[in-house]
Parts: sequence; structure tokens; C-alpha cells
Amino acid sequence: FERHATSKIENEADLWAIGTLGFRGEALPSIASVSRVHLITNDNDSSSSIKVEYGVMSDISIIGSNVGTSISITGLFHKTPARLKNFNSVNYEMAIITSNLERFALAYPKISFILKNNEKIVFKTAGNDDLQEVIYQIYGRDIAKESLIFNDSDNDFEITGLLALPDHTRSNRNHVMLFINDRMIRSYKLVNDVIKGYEKYMFSGRFPIAVIKLKMDYKLVDVNVHPTKWEVKISKEQQLSKLIKDSIEKALSLNMQAPKIRSISNKNNIVQSEIDFDLLKNTKDKLSKPYADETYLKYDTPLPAISDFIESEMSPKPNLSDQPVFPILRLIGQMHGKYILAENQEGLYIIDQHAAEERVNFEKINHKLTNNILETTPLLMPERIEIKPSDMPFISDTLEKLAEIGLYAEVFGSDSIIIREIPLWLMDNDVLSFINKLVEYLKDNSEVDINYLRKDVIATMACHSSIRFNKTLSKDEMQRVLDNLSQTLQPYHCPHGRPTLIKITEKQLIKEFLR
Repeated sequence: FERHATSKIENEADLWAIGTLGFRGEALPSIASVSRVHLITNDNDSSSSIKVEYGVMSDISIIGSNVGTSISITGLFHKTPARLKNFNSVNYEMAIITSNLERFALAYPKISFILKNNEKIVFKTAGNDDLQEVIYQIYGRDIAKESLIFNDSDNDFEITGLLALPDHTRSNRNHVMLFINDRMIRSYKLVNDVIKGYEKYMFSGRFPIAVIKLKMDYKLVDVNVHPTKWEVKISKEQQLSKLIKDSIEKALSLNMQAPKIRSISNKNNIVQSEIDFDLLKNTKDKLSKPYADETYLKYDTPLPAISDFIESEMSPKPNLSDQPVFPILRLIGQMHGKYILAENQEGLYIIDQHAAEERVNFEKINHKLTNNILETTPLLMPERIEIKPSDMPFISDTLEKLAEIGLYAEVFGSDSIIIREIPLWLMDNDVLSFINKLVEYLKDNSEVDINYLRKDVIATMACHSSIRFNKTLSKDEMQRVLDNLSQTLQPYHCPHGRPTLIKITEKQLIKEFLR
């Protein structure tokens, strides 16, 4: 319990290749200085009991115990009331503990974690190295069932993890969990890369549930840049960002299908789908309620693998070389001038006519640009755009890259730029709005991803040129929408992430009609 007694650092070189979660050897003495600690340990050769009270060794003895180590901590901050006063309610602090333990369980699915509160089990995992089982314990059956395991790699990085399908989103980014060499980290940039991987399939303003585990050489990551080690510094970060975005987008594209209606008549389910609690509040609410003993009967026996719960309901995994297959549909008609109705043997399909054509138009425009079919037009009167002086460094360094997409500009003084030529795809859009988006994007990203910005503008163009709601379509027009949608690469979501169609299975209809 002396400072640095358990340090993993033997020489200066070890600081540049840290592979352990702790390395200074300060955790145990720090805890012991503000609490009563009782440690019992048995290495199979000898067994010891050590007691430390607020930094003072009070007892060392030899006792009998099981192999392993147990640590009991009581009286936390009892002698430092100023620190004790900073505690929130018991339920709130318990929620923080639960949230952190859940993340440890995600990082180490091979280890069984058990958390008790007043002798009631709050959280438990099986320790069977099944990431979906851990997700089941944290988020429940539906998300565990509708999630996918993926992996990818390049020369320097390996990425594995679990992605909840875009039907399951949250109102904040707290549910994107990152681990580097099994260490929990926080990184706004890497979380943003995960969100970009989802962007084709997720509505703006919503955020995914994802567990991203990264492996890399210890020399590529510096974990010694933040007191709590939550933040790290990564070499070759741009390369890693690209791997994250591309691998997530690829994994999702191979697993997308028409969203299903979960319930038609159950009002409680409909209301629940509109409510979105973040993880901390959800845990806090659960902890504020008394726990019924029968809630934990399932833990009396070893936890079964998650596959026991969900495997029978999961669809066969698709061949990774396949693109999403659009179903063959028979046109029925139109509803309210907004939705196209169609059917096949599986059930009823409701197609959002605007979102469907938006997807078609987006891919047409994007195909031209991807294949360098780039048309530009010089402006008869060059457009001067004022830029805040503090934002000019972001813009001036990226003007050459803007030329790659047909936008030719140059710096004009210390607070403006001159636009001389623009691409045709930007003709009907606000150039100033595009530049403002570029500035905000550059503030959050050290390098500009032109393709990302271009897709945002193209999505807006596709939206403006698509069939509107409340427009009655002829049978031929409706069939053309279906035919064109079936030829797209991503038929199930519009460029903004909204679904283009939903499916109501025959089984669901039979259930609703009580047959």
C-alpha cells in the first residue's frame, strides 16, 4: 500500500509502450488514504490479511482463504468531510458505478462481473466471452438480437465490435463506447467517425449504440496525457478514422433490410418508442426502485449464452460479398398522396414516395461525381464571402481541396474569399451555407473530408428534386419509383437516414386481427 509499490514502469522506455490499465502504482495507496481497506489474498502458497485505515497500516496477519484476492472498502472519505460533501445521492453515485462497470464488462467479456447493492444483484455477466450476452444484460433482448458483430483491419490497426442496427438509436452520443487495447477511452473525434459510418442509415440528430474495440501497437498510443487516462493521443489518427468509418459503413450496408413494424395496436409500445433515456438516467431510475427478489432468480444458475435467447430469431448471416437484396413487390396503390403500397409473400410494404425518390436521385448525382463527371460553371460576377478572421486559417489551408469538387476560390484580404467557379451540383444551393458548414466541420476535424461535405449538399439537392408529399401518382409513376429504388445500392434508407419503406409481416397482421 505504499505509493508506486505496484508500478509497472521499470525504465523510461516503458512509458512509450504501456500495455496495462494502471502503471504508476498509485490507485491502492490513494484509496487506502481516504478509507478503511481490508485486503485478503491467497496465491496458493500463502494467505494473508492486511488492514489499512486512512493510510495507516493497522493489522497484518496470516489467515485461511480461497485462492484469489478480495478487497473490502468502507468509511470512504469519513475523515475528509469536504470530499464527502461533494457526493450526490446514493442512487446517483450507484448509477455512475453501474455505468462504469458495464463498460468494463464490454471491454472484458471473458470476465464475469457481479454488482450488488444492499445484497441485491444489480448487474451480472456470464464471463463466456460473448459480447452480445453483455449487450443483452445492459440494453436488453431487442438490441442484442438486432445487432451485428464486425471486424476489419489495415496495416496498423485492428477493429472489432458490435453495432446495433440503425433502428435502435439514442438522443446523445454516450452510447458509442470506445476501447483501445481493452482500455476505455473518450474521444470526440473517434466517436464522430463512428457516427459518420452510420450516417447513410440514421436520421440526423440521432446517435447509434456501438461498441468499438481497437487493437494497435502500444507505441502508437500515448495513454499518459490525461490524469484519469480517459483521453489518449494516437499516432496515425487519420488512418484510424478512415478505417473506422469505412468498416462500419461496410458492415451496415451488408446487413440492412426493410424495417419492421414492432407493434401496430399496442399504445404503450408506441409511446415507449418516442421516449429515449440516456444510459445514466436509465440506470438511475432503475436503482431508485426497490428490487424484487424474484427479479434475480435467473442468476441462481449459470447464465446461458446469449445465443440461447436470440439465435432462433436471428436471420442467417448474409454473405459478405452480397449487396442488400430489394424484395420483388407487386404494386397495390397509393395512400393519402404520400405512401405507395405494395406486397409480396412476406407481407405488406409501405413506401415513403419522397424518401424513395430522394435515395434514387442521391445515387444518380453521386455516381456522376464519383466517376469524375464533374461539370462546373464560372460565375459571371465572382462572389465575395466574408469570413471571421479567426476562421480564415481553417479555410485558406483547404482551398486546393475544394477545387477537387469543382469549387474554385481564393483568399481575398484577411477576412474574405472570392468564389470564381462552382460545380453544377451547387448551383441551386446556397454557397455561403456550404462555406459555413465547411468552417464548422474544420473546427472539429484536423483534415477536411470533402466527400463528407459533398454528400451533405447532394442529399439536400436530392431532397429538393424529389416527389413531394401530397402528390397523387399514376400507376406508371408509382411503378417507376419502385423499379428505380430496387436498382439503388442502399434502398432501405434515404440519404438523411430515414427509412424509405417499412414492412408489416403477415404474421403481425394475423396477430392484430386475433386470428
